[in-house]
Amino acid sequence: MVFAGHSQYHLHMQKNDQSEYLWLFVEVVAINKRYGLTSYNEVSVLNAVHSAVLDNNRLRVLDILLMEDIASQPTLHAILKKLITKNLLLTKVDSEDGRVKIVLPTKLALKRLKECEALLQKIQKKR
Repeated sequence: MVFAGHSQYHLHMQKNDQSEYLWLFVEVVAINKRYGLTSYNEVSVLNAVHSAVLDNNRLRVLDILLMEDIASQPTLHAILKKLITKNLLLTKVDSEDGRVKIVLPTKLALKRLKECEALLQKIQKKR
């Protein structure tokens, strides 16, 4: 689980520590926690949706349920429902095929993504 040991990492990571990766990891974990993301699998599904949108692709519910490298279909279905309940994802009926549901990030999910991107920019400015 992504959040295990977060407080231990946080105690040891100071702003002047050498590892930018560990600092970034701790900060992203904190952001994810604020948005109610409680597992690596939830983050993976959310990131897949963001990635599809940024690539101008449409990600269907079925596409998510077939992401076997993340989890089983029943687990992916539960994750999708959780992310919708947490107002991070939404589904809409495909305008080209009414039988298909497209998955999209919400404004809240986009806000989380921008917070993560701001961390990367912070590291880049340090260099």
